[in-house]
Amino acid sequence: MKTYSLLIWELIPEDTAMYLIPNEEADKIRHHLDQAHRNIINVSDMNEGLEFLNRELCKLVTDADLSLPEREGMLVQYKYEYPTGYLPVGVVVTNVYHSGFYL
Repeated sequence: MKTYSLLIWELIPEDTAMYLIPNEEADKIRHHLDQAHRNIINVSDMNEGLEFLNRELCKLVTDADLSLPEREGMLVQYKYEYPTGYLPVGVVVTNVYHSGFYL
């Protein structure tokens, strides 16, 4: 059975997005998710996990000196559009993370 980690990313006060990340991928970035959990950019002290999420949730990512081509953030593909407000039937969530950005 495929399991997921759920990231709830708030853009306070305007929007909330959910990301269903397969655990085989979430395990690779678990330390970043743990660091960012219950922390909000512009409210909490910035840490490596918040920096990672802030970068990897962007549609276009560039490096500081523009030596690498633009790319899509690695977590963008896991965004879950929830028209009903519920997760799909059969989705097993084993971890829930909450973080975001205060605008």
